[in-house]
Amino acid sequence: MTIALPIKLPDAQGNLHTFLSNNDGMYNLTDIWRELGLPKKNLPSQWDNATKRYLAQSGNFHSANTQDKNTLATEIGTIAYAMWVSPAFFELVVSVFITVRNDEKLAAATYRKLADEHQDMFAANARKVKAYARLDRTLLHWRHSCYLADINSPDLAYKYVVSKYMLWSVRYVGKITRYSLTAEGRAAGFYVVNGGNMSDGLRVTSAGRCWLMDHADEINEATRHA
Repeated sequence: MTIALPIKLPDAQGNLHTFLSNNDGMYNLTDIWRELGLPKKNLPSQWDNATKRYLAQSGNFHSANTQDKNTLATEIGTIAYAMWVSPAFFELVVSVFITVRNDEKLAAATYRKLADEHQDMFAANARKVKAYARLDRTLLHWRHSCYLADINSPDLAYKYVVSKYMLWSVRYVGKITRYSLTAEGRAAGFYVVNGGNMSDGLRVTSAGRCWLMDHADEINEATRHA
């Protein structure tokens, strides 16, 4: 089963309609046309431009084996169709792209999640992601990583993460601090240098900084009154 988020589109009166994918992650474009009350010129079968042809070559569309010949599309194909029939949705998609490319953290997170063939084009359009990507390959200290993830109290966050997730353990041998990562800690993107035998031996990789970003709201809430 492929999980795809619902897509919400406005009709001519501005009322939002929700469209769900099937278990294969495919949306019914004919249902979208019908539900929004669009004119016949906006039927999926009438959509014939360079965008449609380009996406069709990648297998983003196919006709359902039903009497009414419904057109099914992947999430990419559906969003492209929605941009063709809905100027408001077109403006939304473009606005989101502009917002993401101008925000260094959003741009960096998006860059990592894009398929390889799209990364170069996105980086060319998002100036800040280039500098952030260079930083992203660096093993950073805990405090710096918390700063990038918008975590308010690094010290309290450290205690919370250790107690809640047990991504690493710490023991003290005289004046030496020894870190030992758990399997979960390594999988989450944390790292130790010099065998962990130093007070700042804990490091955070790019994957670990993503983990911190994903948990930032939870960590800030949990440490807000501590």
